[in-house]
Amino acid sequence: MSSYRVRQGVLHNPANDRRTTKGVFHVAEGGLPVPDDKLAVPKVAFARMIKLALSPPRELLRLPFTSGQPKEAECFVSLLLRPIICPGVPGFTEEKSMEIRFFAPGNLASNLDFVESIFGNAGDPNLPENDSALDVHHWSGHTGCVILAPHLVTATKKALGLPQWDKATERQQRDGMCWKSEDERYNNGGAFKVTCRDQRGVIVTIIADNYYGYCKKEVKTQISYAANLFGLAEEEHAGGRSFTQATIWARSFL
Repeated sequence: MSSYRVRQGVLHNPANDRRTTKGVFHVAEGGLPVPDDKLAVPKVAFARMIKLALSPPRELLRLPFTSGQPKEAECFVSLLLRPIICPGVPGFTEEKSMEIRFFAPGNLASNLDFVESIFGNAGDPNLPENDSALDVHHWSGHTGCVILAPHLVTATKKALGLPQWDKATERQQRDGMCWKSEDERYNNGGAFKVTCRDQRGVIVTIIADNYYGYCKKEVKTQISYAANLFGLAEEEHAGGRSFTQATIWARSFL
């Protein structure tokens, strides 16, 4: 990612801006069954990815705002979202929203700026007035977390705890969740996102890329997941925009 100041603001140029969805979607085992068209990730591998994701290299932690200063700041940046799951219907239900917390190394602050421009900002998560657990009338009960970690593309399969080819299951061999050579990189060194979720509506996703589109699509994916679990609501999107609508059978209550 290269960023430049221009008259209109800041221009961000990713090294690669074209993406494919082939082999990108990975789901951790446990909880709900993993769909056959997704890659099933062993729990131990996901646990090690979490540890690596929260320990990025120092250059990825550098905050662009302090670029060129004698001592550049190194930190994580965070964003809280409250996307709507079910709109309010007067006389029937109050508006319901889930919560999603983004964490990104300081160098990827622009990714959060992009997501905020689409889904808004739910404020400081450390303040009581922004605590979803205290908002019993409007919180849908679902919680999502997204961690940006593009440096994970350098992780090897062995380091993540994946089995050797001869000790792997048939599905692990099919999904590439095993190795023949110790220096084999996970997902062949390509971008991916891996999700761990359960039927309570707790979702944790790691995105091994800095692509803006993956950040936006992950929010939409988590909205869909929460809407399905919440019931009487469905997520729809078209023309690059996303919204939720209540599917309420009012006639049944008349």
